[in-house]
Amino acid sequence: MLMTQRQPRHESSRQTLATRPPQPTGQRQHPRMWAVGPASAADFTALEEAYRLRAAVFADELAWVPARNGHERDRCDAAALHFAVFTPGAGLVGYARVLLPEHGFMLAREFSALLAGEALRLDPRCAFEVSRFVVHPHYRGLRDANGRSVADHLARRIARWAIAAHRSDWYGVCEQRHIRALRLRGLPFAAFGRIVEYQPGVRACAARLCLPEAAEALRHRHLRDYTWYLRGIDPPW
Repeated sequence: MLMTQRQPRHESSRQTLATRPPQPTGQRQHPRMWAVGPASAADFTALEEAYRLRAAVFADELAWVPARNGHERDRCDAAALHFAVFTPGAGLVGYARVLLPEHGFMLAREFSALLAGEALRLDPRCAFEVSRFVVHPHYRGLRDANGRSVADHLARRIARWAIAAHRSDWYGVCEQRHIRALRLRGLPFAAFGRIVEYQPGVRACAARLCLPEAAEALRHRHLRDYTWYLRGIDPPW
């Protein structure tokens, strides 16, 4: 699938994209957002923009990883499936990627310390790993007219891809505090392994989300979210 910053109808596809979106003028702006993906690295025409956003957040802001020439990239990018969120005028404001087991999960390699010496046990037919999930600093907390954030749009696009691909087990590395926040939102992420502070004060853990369990939890407790995530599709669960 060719992945571009193609805009919905009635928007000019010739619009130039800003590398650093301007600061929105408050929550009332409600920018229109749309998500795209998955796409291979070869088909993702906004990949350079994603590398710059990753460098701005993971290297410059958080100092978690090094950047080179204003880009943050690693071994996973060539094999990964890439997802992104765009807004009119600002361009790419959110990004994430997905690895399949045959690509070598970061949990089993770069973050193996989280597993405390144990092997990563998973079903390769069902598992996928989400990493480099990032939102532009100026768009954190900003929501569209339907109350959905950049992170919401990214998660929805990934979940709908996973359902279509018959994959149900979402893996990733997450800050422990975010696990609690996600569970409060009705997404029953489960931490496993052990806590590691890769940076002082940042408690990271391995996390797993079973999509059928998440769908059931949303259906009972957050029906509006359940409907938005799964509108127009029929999960095989």
